[in-house]
This record gives sequence, C-alpha cells and structure tokens, in this order.
Amino acid sequence: DQYQLAPRLTEYVVQLTASLSAAVNSQFPEPVLLQTHQTNKLAVCTGDGSHYAKHYDNQGGEDRRKLTALYYMNPNWKEEHGGG
Repeated sequence: DQYQLAPRLTEYVVQLTASLSAAVNSQFPEPVLLQTHQTNKLAVCTGDGSHYAKHYDNQGGEDRRKLTALYYMNPNWKEEHGGG
C-alpha cells in the first residue's frame, strides 16, 4: 500500500471509478454496470522503459468485471506511442 506517496491521485482515481458506472449506464436503456462494485488498479510507469504487462482482466467464471478503463495522465502521450 503506497497511498501515502500520492493520496490526492489515489482519491481522484477512486472518485473517477465510482462515477464511471453512472456515466456508462446513462447511455443504455437498462443499467449494464453495478454502481456498488468497483475496483481500482493504479499503475505508474515512469517512462524509463517501465510498462504494465499485457494480461486479461476477465477470464470468465466468478469474475464480474465488465469494463476496464485506462487513463493516461502524460500530457505528451500520443496514440502512436502505443499502450492504448
């Protein structure tokens, strides 16, 4: 737990995640995401070759995750850099 390193960033990500379900649900006639269940994974890649390993977020079974959102906070990031 490294919350103390960036508490405002962590709180921002939690609030953003909490509001995502309502924003997505507002686009559909019936709710598609539960507003009571969110999980957060905050990864920081420093640009020195660090990266987030490619993986599957939901392999089925008991896993109820339906949506994965990536938010790049690097103002110089461009789509051609990859990772999106």
